[in-house]
Amino acid sequence: PAETTPSASTYTIGGSIGDGPIVNADIVVRDASGSVVATGVSDAYANYSLDIPAAASRPLTLHVTGGIDLVTNRGADFELVAMLNATGVQTVNVSPLTTLAVKTAQCRGDTTEAGLNEVWDDLSRDLSIGLDGQQLGDPMTQMIDRYNIETAVLANEALGELVRRAGAGMGGAVSLDDIVDVLACDLADGMLDGVVLGNTVLNEQRIYAVAKAAELSIRLEVLAGALEVDGVDASAAMNSAIRTIMPTVTDADVNAVPITDGAIQDSVAVIDDLSGLLQDVELSLLRATLADATPESVRGLVGEALNSEVLATLQGMPSRVASMDTSELDQIGVSAVDPMPDTGADAPVGAGGESGGAGSGSTSDVESGTESVSDPGAEPVAETNNNGGSSVSPDPEPVSVPAPVVQLNVSEINPLQGTSVALSWSSSDATACEASGGWSGEVSLNGQQTVGPVSAAVTYTLTCSNSTGSDIAMVSVVPVGSLTLNWQAPSENVDGSPVSGINAYNIHYGSANGHYDQVAGVPGTATSHTFQLPVGDYYFAMTAVDAEGDESGLSNEVMLTVQ
Repeated sequence: PAETTPSASTYTIGGSIGDGPIVNADIVVRDASGSVVATGVSDAYANYSLDIPAAASRPLTLHVTGGIDLVTNRGADFELVAMLNATGVQTVNVSPLTTLAVKTAQCRGDTTEAGLNEVWDDLSRDLSIGLDGQQLGDPMTQMIDRYNIETAVLANEALGELVRRAGAGMGGAVSLDDIVDVLACDLADGMLDGVVLGNTVLNEQRIYAVAKAAELSIRLEVLAGALEVDGVDASAAMNSAIRTIMPTVTDADVNAVPITDGAIQDSVAVIDDLSGLLQDVELSLLRATLADATPESVRGLVGEALNSEVLATLQGMPSRVASMDTSELDQIGVSAVDPMPDTGADAPVGAGGESGGAGSGSTSDVESGTESVSDPGAEPVAETNNNGGSSVSPDPEPVSVPAPVVQLNVSEINPLQGTSVALSWSSSDATACEASGGWSGEVSLNGQQTVGPVSAAVTYTLTCSNSTGSDIAMVSVVPVGSLTLNWQAPSENVDGSPVSGINAYNIHYGSANGHYDQVAGVPGTATSHTFQLPVGDYYFAMTAVDAEGDESGLSNEVMLTVQ
């Protein structure tokens, strides 16, 4: 025996470190008081495993710096952060996505597990560039495996590049950590809208506007399958990094991550936000291109539209926005796109001009006691004026309708493969709800529904809306299957002497050859152990622990598949 097994006063956490995958990164874990409770380094597979004192006050935060990013070939460009609230063996990934989520929760003042879940909903709606929610529902706690590695790398690289381009647009005058802080505190009110809560960084509005300009080119590059990092298409570099940290994924292709209608509409929304700020003809041309696109055609259409001149214009927008006056920055979010005219009976009288002026939709001839209304479909209320005629009373002030709020829950996030789960939901102030993702169609405003059977990881999405806006809620389900590992008890020590007794076994396992980011302890009398794991391939190796607590080296490795 060569090592001492961790005592029962600790538990093990592990996961991946990524923007692009980062190897040899420094990891520091701090408790709720800020004290360091563990340190470590990510391995050659961009993963880590740390033993955490069970008595450490929670929530714990993981801070990652340095290392070598396998896409950029330099250290982490800004500090990466993750958080955990529970004890026990668990997965905690650290990435740009987790960093933004944790800092948003901190700025919001709610770092509970429920608070973080709310942040993921907001983040997936506003800034999940390239993130396929059906493959990776929770980027912080879901184990990264061969089935979701591509979307994890693409989404995190896109967010990391957004921060880098925003920093470059600001001319290096603001640190990348500060840019992340501004974006997080902007998202803290539930929407990425330029309203920054509780942040002390100067020029918040300017940073938001610059980041929005950077976001557009990145979204379009992802749609075209050509995300640039440091000015070069990084698709090949991302695929190579995936093969390095997960050798079994020999056909890695980040551009195989599905494109959704939502990703297209999100790009349109960014163009609309910028159209009041920038009058480049490229914006209207790109918007028209996206309006005709489908998930199946968008890659070719956007790829053709993003010629070198257009791409140069887009990538130059962040620095142009950074130099604008504050009064100009106020125009962000004020769309220059002409809305469709409302010609129905509910259209307000006088729409399109000042009341009573040229262009007004309604006029009143007080002198003659007559009136003319340009909209015959409207129903004005007549009042007698001083001359015995009538005039049209102004329309009443519109009633402010609160934006809807929706909640979606699932009975089991890790059901047995082939079984069904129950969804339950509720909404307030909504007039209609639409299901998508793992289920589809119009559903009631409140209700329950059994869905399944679930045979693969899936995300269920519910969007509820009214005349003011909409709200979206998502839950992800990852089915598990049974897998039984059998072994024979060792009969001798490494020096050839007989084994006097086995106190316990530690089963180390993971989803990559030679890399074990999980461990299960079983009694020394056992010769088999059954796991409940998500569908996929797993690699196992074991150690034995004697009565003195000494642990043997690893056994041979076996690969088993959960189906």
